[in-house]
Amino acid sequence: MKTKFLIPLLSTLPLVLGLDGALTPANARAVSPWTLPPSQELAPIPVEGHYGGEDLSDDSEGSDARTIFASSLPLDLERTNLIIRMIEDASDRCDRVINIYQIDCVRSEYSRISKLLPSSGAYSDVQEAMADAARDLERLVRATRDRDQRRARVRLPARPTDPRNRNARLRPTSPQMLGRAQAQAAAIIDEARTQLIRAAANSDKRKTHFQKVAQAMNSSKVLLRS
Repeated sequence: MKTKFLIPLLSTLPLVLGLDGALTPANARAVSPWTLPPSQELAPIPVEGHYGGEDLSDDSEGSDARTIFASSLPLDLERTNLIIRMIEDASDRCDRVINIYQIDCVRSEYSRISKLLPSSGAYSDVQEAMADAARDLERLVRATRDRDQRRARVRLPARPTDPRNRNARLRPTSPQMLGRAQAQAAAIIDEARTQLIRAAANSDKRKTHFQKVAQAMNSSKVLLRS
């Protein structure tokens, strides 16, 4: 059975996006992972083509696909602090980008970081939360993109955890939809933080480490709400 995501549209009738890329009327109840109060709900334009679990291409130059540590390594304060600094550096990078490109910038940085984290082992839940957030942000970027403008090649300055300047091809958000798109992007980051904290519910040690990472993600949420 294919999973369906509810997308609020400009029309009065809600539509559902299936994994086959088709938009159909929603006759059954569905819960959006980005549910906001009615006054803040985003009315996105139709999503571009097929989505749902697709492998996102790396759109930044000079990226490194190697993981930063082995999946066999346990939770460790030094490794956790490295992840925290990477997230904070990503938020700082995107804070220097023009606001209409910031959502795609955060998406790009979260995708990059998720690819540097092991997908199994002690930090797999962190990797999964960041990858899920990147995919949801990708979907949002597609739905709210300013189609009158092309991608822009944006220079992302070197940071302590990534000491190289990188160029990223970022998509602009429609200025008319920017405020609502930012609110929905912040909700996506909130969902990732909640996902991470829930993953550590049965372990005090994991909770200590994952709460710190979740707090670092808050820097991205604050950026998107600024």
